[in-house]
Amino acid sequence: MKKEIGISVALIIIAVISRLIAHQWNFTAMGAVAVIAGFLIISRPLALVTVLGSLLISDYFLHFHNTMIAVYLGYALMALIGILMASSKISRILAASFIGSATFFLVSNLGVWFEGQLYPQTLAGLINCFGMAIPFFRNEMISTLVLAPVLFYSFRALNLSRVVDVA
Repeated sequence: MKKEIGISVALIIIAVISRLIAHQWNFTAMGAVAVIAGFLIISRPLALVTVLGSLLISDYFLHFHNTMIAVYLGYALMALIGILMASSKISRILAASFIGSATFFLVSNLGVWFEGQLYPQTLAGLINCFGMAIPFFRNEMISTLVLAPVLFYSFRALNLSRVVDVA
């Protein structure tokens, strides 16, 4: 359990720093941390605490907002996808990153639309909401696809990976 707590703390530090430093819209390690927490941490509750703790700590410094529930849910689902797809195969890491990013995009933007302050709650408002979110989605997807394998194989090189090679 000490090893898992160490992994959790390291992932939280990575996620928080990446959110607090200047970056392109949504180009942070948060999505990669969410997916990789599911790959690296055996305790499912600790994997989720890692993701949600990263968000709470960084949002304390950034700001809390009306769509936090949707954002936190989206990242929690990314961690669950990581848990379900845990493997040391690069194809599984990339697939979990892609599916997780797409899930986050859908959930977080449905939350923005449903909240109703930025877009009317009509089909046109929903389409506009998703259209306006594409630059954020692109950056989140790229950062997750690049950083998830980097994080996974870095932790693995340090002998901190829970998954074994599978056929």
